[in-house]
Amino acid sequence: MSSDTVTDKIGLITNSALFRRVVITLILVNAIIVGLDTYPEIHARYGKILHLTDRIILYLFTLELVLRFLGSNPRLAFFRSGWNLFDLIIVGVSYLPSSEFFTVARLFRILRALRTVSVSPDLQKVVNALLRSLPALGHILVLLALLMYVYAAIGTSLFGQIAPKYFGSLHQSVLTLFSIITLEGWVTVMDEVVPHMPAAWIYFVTFILFGTFVALNFVVGVIVNNLQAVEIEQRDDIAEIRKTLDRIETQLQSNQDANRPDEDSRTPQQKLERAS
Repeated sequence: MSSDTVTDKIGLITNSALFRRVVITLILVNAIIVGLDTYPEIHARYGKILHLTDRIILYLFTLELVLRFLGSNPRLAFFRSGWNLFDLIIVGVSYLPSSEFFTVARLFRILRALRTVSVSPDLQKVVNALLRSLPALGHILVLLALLMYVYAAIGTSLFGQIAPKYFGSLHQSVLTLFSIITLEGWVTVMDEVVPHMPAAWIYFVTFILFGTFVALNFVVGVIVNNLQAVEIEQRDDIAEIRKTLDRIETQLQSNQDANRPDEDSRTPQQKLERAS
């Protein structure tokens, strides 16, 4: 059996839906073990069992990475995937001695739950859409920062003497507006200002409308558009692969037809000789 055949068989195993389900199950079990280990009572009673189970799962993760490496054709293609490098770092650091690097080892044990993203194609699609949204989200954040700065300057000028606790200075106004944009406690702030300036409700309502609802809709719209773009690109890639395979199949068929002797061009004597 050739090495390419073995590689192809291992690749079929690691790319199968059953293999992904098993890996996701192990990741979830590992996440539950890490969570249970944070309770002192459970750790004192079942600490050894949890630690042993954690090490077994770590070895299974290592076996998974080895299989995925052996199933890559060519081998270096394994290292071209950012998700594979992420898995290597998470699993590799987990082998650090817990006594010497307790905080780091514990952190990476918790981060193993994030490997669910690297195993699930649907979650990878969402993460890719979020990463593609970062430039547009940066522009939205700049717009939101300008809006907060303008409103903070107006609030400091109008309400600095009325509510110095919230609008006594520019940075206090920014912090107040930041809490208002989360819709947390904005009624309390408004109730302290409105008795002294009845028209102040316009300030708060307009800021919430512009800062919360408009900005939030922009963010959601950008992410949804990029998610749709990722789906369209994946469909186009699949369609292009299918077209390429069809062209190759057509070319192979035409080559076979060209190499096959033409029955009509043979003489009757040649046909009799071929039949005999």
